[in-house]
Parts: sequence; C-alpha cells; structure tokens
Amino acid sequence: MALKENEEAEKRILRMAFKPETQLLGYDLITQLRLQEHNYDLALESTLLASKVSPRNIRRHQQAVELSRITQDHKVQFEQAKNIVKFSKNSIHDTPENYLNVVRAGIDYALTMDKSDSYKLAKQAKDYLQEFENNVKKQDAESQLIVANARLLHLENDKDNALALMQSLEDESWAEQQMEDLLDKAKAFHEVGLHSQSQAILDEIERRCINNNESNAGSHRATQQQAELFLHYLQQEKQQRLTIKDSPRDLNNNAISFYEKGDIERALDAFRQAFTVMPKSPAIALNLLQTLATRANHKGLPKGSHVLIDRCIQTLANSDLNDEQILRYEKLQQFLTVTH
Repeated sequence: MALKENEEAEKRILRMAFKPETQLLGYDLITQLRLQEHNYDLALESTLLASKVSPRNIRRHQQAVELSRITQDHKVQFEQAKNIVKFSKNSIHDTPENYLNVVRAGIDYALTMDKSDSYKLAKQAKDYLQEFENNVKKQDAESQLIVANARLLHLENDKDNALALMQSLEDESWAEQQMEDLLDKAKAFHEVGLHSQSQAILDEIERRCINNNESNAGSHRATQQQAELFLHYLQQEKQQRLTIKDSPRDLNNNAISFYEKGDIERALDAFRQAFTVMPKSPAIALNLLQTLATRANHKGLPKGSHVLIDRCIQTLANSDLNDEQILRYEKLQQFLTVTH
C-alpha cells in the first residue's frame, strides 16, 4: 500500500479477510486502501463489516459516521451514532456529546424522509436530546440546545419559532465553539433561511480546518486522516448549501408538484438536486428515473443523463425496495433497456 501497488495489495488483503484469525485486520486494511483511492462508499462498506465483527470498537463506529456523512448515507450515520452511545456506556468513551451526535444525525436523516417517518425520527431525536440535557450543565450547553431545538422545530414545520431561536444566536461569538457545534449551527441557519450566516460559519470552519491540518502535518496518521475526512465533508456541504437552498424534503415535494403539472424540465432539475443531497434514497432515484423516461419520450434524454441513470440504478440495486417500488422499477425496465 505504501508503494501504491494497490492491485497486489488488494489481493493479499482479501486473503487475510477470508481467514477468521486475520479477518478484522483485513477489513481495516481494505478500508485504508479504499481511502487511499478516495472511494468512500467502499471504505464505508468495509468499515461496517469490521464493526459487525468487533461491535465494541468505538473508533470504527466513529469512522463509519464520518464516511456515511461524506457518502450521504443518513440511515447508516444515524444507526452508527446510536451504536456509539450503546457500546460506549460505562467506558471512557461515554460522553454527553454522543447523545447530541445522535440527535444531529437523526435530524439529518429525518429531513430526507416523508412527514410520517420524519416525525417518528424526530421523537427518537428528542429522547436522545433529553439524555444529553440530563448529563450536562444547562448553562454550558445553551447554544447547542437552542440549535438542536430550532432544527427539531423546523423539522416539524414550525418554521417561525425555529427562525426566532436562530435569530437569538446571530450575535454569538464563535471563538470558543467546537467545529461540530458550529457545523450544526450552520445547518440550522441554512434550514431557517439565513443563508449568509450559514455560509459565514462554514467559511470559518474551513479556515480552522486548513490551519489545523497545516499545524498538525506530522501528527498521528489516524488523527490526520480523521481531519482530512472532516474537511472533505465540510467542503462538500459548503458547496451543496451554496447551490441548493431548499431542504431535501422540499426539493422532492416541489419536484413532484412540477411533474404532476406537466412541467418536466423543472421537475427534472428539482429531482436532480434532490438526488444530489439524497443519493441513497430509492424513492428519489425512482422519481428521477421516471422523470427522465418521460423526458426521453417527449424530447429525448438531456446530455449527461446516462451517468445519472447509472447512479440511480446503483442506488436501487443497493436498496431494500418495497412492493410498490419494485413494481415501479419493473415498469421502467423497457426505458432502461433502450438507454443502455
């Protein structure tokens, strides 16, 4: 791996992964190899395999959280954040922030769901938020609680109160705040429509990340890798929030509305944006394929559609589809056969 002879390295690592006595090390090395290649989906896959073999290893669950954020697999992010809480109990890794991270992951996940499912997730998030609140001094976590509650209010469509809470934080100093706290605050500002405040915070986090990476250039490899993953995720978030203002749920709802009105071009644009922020959602992948099929029947496929179609197919192949989704996918097979 150090010599970048990845093909030979992979052969040897796979032999290790198939032997019980070296399986765990094999999975860890596969993850490192995929990270060298910047293949974050496969790095996440091998990290999850290692986590199943050794569920009490908090480092692997944390790495799975970091990778699932990059790959925008919000379900995995939520489940792994809960695993950190579960397996860190009564250990040195047991901290109040673990509960807060479940709240944040739960909100991110809920924003990609329909209303009924998002309310269930919101309830779970509230339970974890209560646990966080029970384990901290309220005055030390006031800002974190305000942001979490604002995001929950926005999730429940109480946008006015969510906005009022975030406006109470506008003049707050950022200097003493941790980067994860600032990132959550940037998300909350974006969600309530205060986009310039959100971008200003993301700029500040990026500046800190770059400065920290430069000053810690010779630090432990795992620490350096964690910092690089966070920076990658941050820059991805920053770019998406700069170009896409609506929430994932709003994007999907708007796209469906455009499609039902026969405005295929606007529906296609909205579904593309929704798929950008929810690339693991089978519902969005099906909606996008359906819209592309309708567009193809009327005007032909837009340029670059084949890459998009392949990504939709990959999402659907890796998802557990319900009966209705399977039926919809089968109806699209003729279109997919023609395009491929």
